Amino acid sequence: MTTISINPQVLVGSLIAGVALAGLLIASITNLRGVRGPVERRFVAVCTVGLWLMLGLFLVGTALSEAPLRYAILAGYFIGAPILVYRVSVRRQLIRKWESTYRNSPEPMNDP
Repeated sequence: MTTISINPQVLVGSLIAGVALAGLLIASITNLRGVRGPVERRFVAVCTVGLWLMLGLFLVGTALSEAPLRYAILAGYFIGAPILVYRVSVRRQLIRKWESTYRNSPEPMNDP
């Protein structure tokens, strides 16, 4: 009879990755449903794809790298991701304000 041994670090890492993927999926769906205009919709779609790629690269990078580099990737992600999310949300607010201001204007709309 053979027993299956699960490494606790792999189990915890898999749980964290699963929670991160579920959170990003919920955030993606919520953000795509909450758009108001065509420019904002395009911006949110591009940012959603970019954030999915960033998370995928993070997961692959931490899974395939050795211990010191893994921690540097982890630190870079946890420092860079909040900054990126803040910049994206500010840009989205500006796009939303721009679209609401110029939507009923007689002048043609140009992308910001």
